[in-house]
Amino acid sequence: MTKGLALLEGLDPSPERDTRELELLGLLGPATIASRGYADSEVGPVFDRARALCERFGETPQRFAMMWGDYAFHVVRGDFRLCVDLAEEAMEFGERLNDPGILMEALFLRGLTMLYRGDFSGAHEWCDRSIAKYDDRARTAYWTTLIGEDAGVTNRCYLALALWHLGYPERALQLSRETLALAREINHSFSLEYALHHTGWLHQLCRLGVETEAAGEEQIRIATDQGFPFWHASGTLYRAAGLLLQGKLEAGLALLESGLEAYRSTGAGLGLPYYLSLLAEACIQARRFNDAHRALDEALMLVEKNDEHFQEAELLRLRGVLLLAESGDQPMAEECFRRAVETARRQQSRSFELRATTSLARLWRRQDRGHEAYEVMTAAHGNFTEGFATPDLVEAAALLKELSDDRMREEFEDGVTYVHGCIPPPMQGKVAVDWRYIPSSTLGGDTIGYHWIDDDHLALYLVDVTGHGLDSALLSVSINNVIRSGSLPGSDMRSPDQVLASLNESFQGRQHSNKFFTIWYGVYCSSTRVLTWSGGGHHASLLFAPGAPASVFLSSTGPMMGILRGANFPVNSCLVPAGARLLIFSDGVFEIWSDHQAAWDLPACVSYLATLSQGAETVMDKLIEHVRLLRGSHQLDDDFSIIEARFDHDT
Repeated sequence: MTKGLALLEGLDPSPERDTRELELLGLLGPATIASRGYADSEVGPVFDRARALCERFGETPQRFAMMWGDYAFHVVRGDFRLCVDLAEEAMEFGERLNDPGILMEALFLRGLTMLYRGDFSGAHEWCDRSIAKYDDRARTAYWTTLIGEDAGVTNRCYLALALWHLGYPERALQLSRETLALAREINHSFSLEYALHHTGWLHQLCRLGVETEAAGEEQIRIATDQGFPFWHASGTLYRAAGLLLQGKLEAGLALLESGLEAYRSTGAGLGLPYYLSLLAEACIQARRFNDAHRALDEALMLVEKNDEHFQEAELLRLRGVLLLAESGDQPMAEECFRRAVETARRQQSRSFELRATTSLARLWRRQDRGHEAYEVMTAAHGNFTEGFATPDLVEAAALLKELSDDRMREEFEDGVTYVHGCIPPPMQGKVAVDWRYIPSSTLGGDTIGYHWIDDDHLALYLVDVTGHGLDSALLSVSINNVIRSGSLPGSDMRSPDQVLASLNESFQGRQHSNKFFTIWYGVYCSSTRVLTWSGGGHHASLLFAPGAPASVFLSSTGPMMGILRGANFPVNSCLVPAGARLLIFSDGVFEIWSDHQAAWDLPACVSYLATLSQGAETVMDKLIEHVRLLRGSHQLDDDFSIIEARFDHDT
């Protein structure tokens, strides 16, 4: 072709000579792109001369092919401000002629331009329209001979990338597989290289290292066989990116640097912000912070210089990552992460928004701002309906789980503090009363209370609401408050049967999320030393008299509370000897499990308490120590709640 052009230079100007030159240039343009790369210095003049000839007498397909080649030369050099105009010129040309083949190619140029400028929704719209309206296999094959690459392949490549940004990674990967299959089917090496390049790009975005490396390696093999320097450099970059994603930092970083040098040598500027972001991330991992700064500075400069914003959000995020790794500058890193999130939202890149939000939320968690982190992560993760097995979403879900656990721990601690605050302090006097309350990991529905109803009558009670969690705990506290305030109309707080009957009517389970409760409620009259009690669904309390060989069971015979209206709660009473000890406790004291087997039960617990009760000191701490030993852990399955009342006076 070059020899033919040289021969034409010696001929006098004529329509025949110019027609022949245009034919040769039409062949030379795609061949030069293939052999030297889109942005090589020899490519531009070919298309400039061809366009000038086309303006005079070129056929319509030739004219558009030259317009397309001119666009390709400038876009790969990174001249996006010019390419916006060139893409619109191509669209106007296609619309004026209403030529389906030209319109498919022109829509691709518009979609590609939008994607690189960060308009992912626009890129999706135009590439999708191009395929839906104009993807005729015979027609695309014809245009492939003029332009050098198949528009069915190229449009699908950018549609897949747009889908990833818009939050559809599974659809993007599926389309990528279909695109690669199409490229193999048409058996066009340059189009296959194009598909492999974008396969590597998409899989790198998805952080799938093995697939990224494989795409790069196949690119290199084909480029070596066919003599495609641009695709050889591109394949090297994706092979390196795949190695980096697999944790092979040293080999991946060295290969990435050599691939970047080869890519630049083709004259290409397109996508440099993306490749520089890969370099910066690898340099951060290698703690080559100065190199990371240089890469990010150059990338962000190119973003503004070329109007190439597609990687901007990730570059801002990486700057925050670099600041944290290098100096721990949290305020500046937070600003970078915020800007990354805002940029991604403006561009409608849900995937980059998720990645930047994950970095921001992780920082906020370190700053004890877990509630803020949980809210933003919930929103960002909630944008997705698919792709939950991809690494970014797996990482985001793991962080969200950690933040949720943090939240639950905070709520648990707040709940424990609240429940503790509702229990009266230890009491001395006529009757000495103390207690222990150890919540389980999920906070149960236990609460304990005691107070003097009047100068002569002391109420002691323990409530255990079914279930676990803050709602159970709050219901038990509500019941406690009602008892302590005596706000049960028509009930004498000194009469346990009346108190329980009134509580049963007031706290029916169907009115409280189907939560029921048990209670042991006793009233001690200090002047008569008589203890009167009733129970609703609760096990017995224990009274230990000095010198007695066994405890007295203060049995509970009433039904569980909140189930049946109008239930009766039989009252019982007994004389309390001086020096006696009363123990009221929840089932968490004796229902102890270890290795999925029962390690203790009520009879064993009663026997153990009988041995302790003869001592002068409190039994509760030794009981806790023993229960934890049986459990094999300090963490118990259920709330451990116990009241110990000691009647040391004589009358």
